[in-house]
Amino acid sequence: MLRPHALSIALVGIVASAEIPAEARAQGGSDAEQAATADWRLADTRKGFCIQLLLDPAKLRDLPDGVRLISAENYKELHPVLRGVVNSQPEYKSWSPSALCFYYLTRVVGASKAVGGEKSPDKDPVLGIWTVAGQTNGSGPGNVVLDLRSNDDDLRDIADDAGLDLESLSSTVGAILHEDGSAREGERRYQIRFGKTLLVWDGRGGEDTTRTPPAVTWHWQAPGPKQRWITGELTLKPATSAPMVGSLRVEGKDAMARALQASPIRYVGPSYEGGEGELRLH
Repeated sequence: MLRPHALSIALVGIVASAEIPAEARAQGGSDAEQAATADWRLADTRKGFCIQLLLDPAKLRDLPDGVRLISAENYKELHPVLRGVVNSQPEYKSWSPSALCFYYLTRVVGASKAVGGEKSPDKDPVLGIWTVAGQTNGSGPGNVVLDLRSNDDDLRDIADDAGLDLESLSSTVGAILHEDGSAREGERRYQIRFGKTLLVWDGRGGEDTTRTPPAVTWHWQAPGPKQRWITGELTLKPATSAPMVGSLRVEGKDAMARALQASPIRYVGPSYEGGEGELRLH
């Protein structure tokens, strides 16, 4: 579901809290500004992956004020897979690149609170963030937050402390079964309910695993207090990365589901596992 300004702000604050493994530092200014600019660290990331998409700009009507979408043909950081689609099917060159990312976390540490650390992986915090390529007034091209959610009450409390309204998602990870009830070796099913949209990915990790891959840095923007924009900078330093081999199914009839279903491609991966990272907001 596309979110209004205040919710996007809340999401950004939460993203910061859930995706950074660096020591948090206090910021000057009001309490709201401090909450919106605090750094967070991720002590460990169990798994993180993104779904690469192309969105029809005609279907994205609830964007924050001052946001101008960027088309795939004009986006310099276009993912190679999306570039291949645009080159072979030029009718999609006016559509906007988008990413829907999920992070399965172990422990999140902020300036005043630590989240996670449960013994059971089933209780780990999960963070989901949906962005689209866009540009705000006075800024360069980048990624603009459309929606961000978590399954963790503590992460949502952090958003509440900042005066933000973070909505929830649910996620289950389990085995894929044969008809006789036995589990398929090495295959997993991820079921993620993001608002009214259900995403189901069935598959396994590819054999081409990279040990200690290069760090990955991602920037985005979201509306902040007093009509200012907050910039998020997320850096992951994973222990391994690997392609994801499988299939993705999108179910639902809301605006998000329709936007994802209309995309000519829904490319999943790669998967980043282990390691640490840092999220900074300013």
